[in-house]
Amino acid sequence: MAAIYFLGSRLMSFFVKVCSEPASLTIFIFLKYYLCCCMRIIDETNHQIAMAVNIFEENVERLPRVAAVGDVIVLCCVEILHFCEAAKDEWIIFAWDGTNTPPNVICSKLEEEINSPLPLQLEPLPLSREVLCTLPVVGSILRMTFDADLVKNHLHLLNVDKWVKFMNMRLKVVDGLWLGVFTPQSKLQYTPNEDGLIVERQRLSEEWLFPKPSFITEEVNQDHAIPVTLMTVLTHSEVTAKFKCVVRVVAATPCQAENLLSSTGEYRMRLTLEDSTARIHAFVTAKDGEVLFDGYPDIDELTRKLNILLGVNEVKDAPRNPPWVCVCLKSFCVSKTDVWSSRTFKIFDTKIVGDT
Repeated sequence: MAAIYFLGSRLMSFFVKVCSEPASLTIFIFLKYYLCCCMRIIDETNHQIAMAVNIFEENVERLPRVAAVGDVIVLCCVEILHFCEAAKDEWIIFAWDGTNTPPNVICSKLEEEINSPLPLQLEPLPLSREVLCTLPVVGSILRMTFDADLVKNHLHLLNVDKWVKFMNMRLKVVDGLWLGVFTPQSKLQYTPNEDGLIVERQRLSEEWLFPKPSFITEEVNQDHAIPVTLMTVLTHSEVTAKFKCVVRVVAATPCQAENLLSSTGEYRMRLTLEDSTARIHAFVTAKDGEVLFDGYPDIDELTRKLNILLGVNEVKDAPRNPPWVCVCLKSFCVSKTDVWSSRTFKIFDTKIVGDT
């Protein structure tokens, strides 16, 4: 089931429908929610430094009760995963309807990836594994933003387990990812489960297909594995596993062929992969790099292969449209004491063989 994540406010699960018009959006939602409160905690020896803590529960009674500033609340068995201040009064919803949003061209410059990398998600805090595992593994998950006033005026109208139609949503692209914006002109209305569009979306999700990959890459040791989505990779039940995915390579670090080798002469680079469900980082190192680039070709040939993979245009600084390619992925942990948080991905048994 999909999830709605209101930063510092609420966690919900729901399904949606997205229209094809680039300027407007219609969404159907089926939701189930969790309540959340956000507290800022301080050390009594230093009141200048505070940290935000989000606490999710299924009902109000289980949330901490705070009568006044200064009340003491004991948090037990809490692991601090990330600390970041989100935009004030910004609410983000994750919406799903079982279909794919179209891929976008990438306008960022490859050489800026080191200092300003493409984000893996639009929300400032990545979702925890627990939340990710509630999301569907096929179909695009659309981020939608609401400001505080619109949240107060509209979201309280939503009932659990009901389909809702959002109309006149604005759609824009941020860092190559689609973002829906609920504006004062946007509207919502309830829709019965028997509505033809809802039935159609449910059917499409059951018949979901992978994009057709190009012939740029091939598997070295073909085992005829069935491709899976990146969301399937992220939510897999085991830390160490092997996958076959159809993805686009939207960024690389380093991106210059002359910098792909370490001082010891081994490949080391990080690729940013995306499909319709997620973005991840995957590393290419040592022997896996030799396989990917077919040994150690000269700089010109290495540049050509890298440009093909990244969809680099002959026109300097033109937007890139990376092709769909098939890759083999392996997940593993780098810390035995924290296997899930240290889970990492690498490309293996994949070779660049063609131009299209």
